[in-house]
Amino acid sequence: MKTTIRRFLLVGAIVLSAQNLTACGGAGPSTLVENIDSRLMVSAEGDFQALLEAGDAHWANRLELSELQAAIASWETALTVPTPEGETRTTALYPALWRLARAHYWHGHAFIRFDVMNDVEGADAALLTAYEQGVEYASLALAANNPEWTRLLQLQTPVEDSIPVLTPNDVDAMYWYASNLGRYGLVRGITTVLARVGDIRTMMEYVQTYDPTYYYGAPDRYFGVYYTKLPFPGGNPTEAEQRFQRAIANNPEYLETRVLYGEDFAQALQRRDIAEEQLRFVVEADLSALPPALLPENTIAQRRAQWLLDNLDENFR
Repeated sequence: MKTTIRRFLLVGAIVLSAQNLTACGGAGPSTLVENIDSRLMVSAEGDFQALLEAGDAHWANRLELSELQAAIASWETALTVPTPEGETRTTALYPALWRLARAHYWHGHAFIRFDVMNDVEGADAALLTAYEQGVEYASLALAANNPEWTRLLQLQTPVEDSIPVLTPNDVDAMYWYASNLGRYGLVRGITTVLARVGDIRTMMEYVQTYDPTYYYGAPDRYFGVYYTKLPFPGGNPTEAEQRFQRAIANNPEYLETRVLYGEDFAQALQRRDIAEEQLRFVVEADLSALPPALLPENTIAQRRAQWLLDNLDENFR
């Protein structure tokens, strides 16, 4: 039988109810990065800046899997070559590290997730790997960019208590860490999300504090989904809807927000009217009239919206 989004909603509704649990051992990728210098040491020759820029050029064509893979290869190679003189190596590598975290998230979201939705054999394992790699690169990015963060984790300070040392300069890594970890947990299972939901929420709160407009209103988008489910079991529909509507109002050009509004919120409340309105808006949108830089994201949003519309009867009673 087809894998439906209802499956993900059901898991999410259960696991996110334990919002006060903190991270613990055995709950997925470790946040603490050991031996950061040895992991990022020079092992090849090359032009760091040229590799970073080559990755960006490939990333611009990320709707093609081969281009995404080329971007990842360029940034991974950049991690192995000398960095510019006059800058701490770990700090210089930060842009490549958080880009890799974002790229692996995109691999899961834009490619493998459709295989999962259509029950392709082995897709669940591949999706888990993509998000796990995203978490690992984001962890490396945080460790490289913020030594105080690493010091606190080495002292076994809980993640939630360590997050206040993160700064606006850490927002890129913070956001892609939380996003990958959230998706990883849903694929990995209930125990992982139970253990890590507090970390994810706290990081998103800090992203919102430092940059509420980050990634086209990502904090509001996240909390729209969050309050759809929490507090358990009925959530806070008023707060959730306000968050979604604010994200849409502030960034109408980013269609994925409407997909989530018509997916998570509408299904949780069994509001088929909202689902049809939001998803049809996305499917009928003229992508050529929206920012070219968002063509990949909006193309995937349209594909997801169409799939959800095609399977609407499976998700509404």
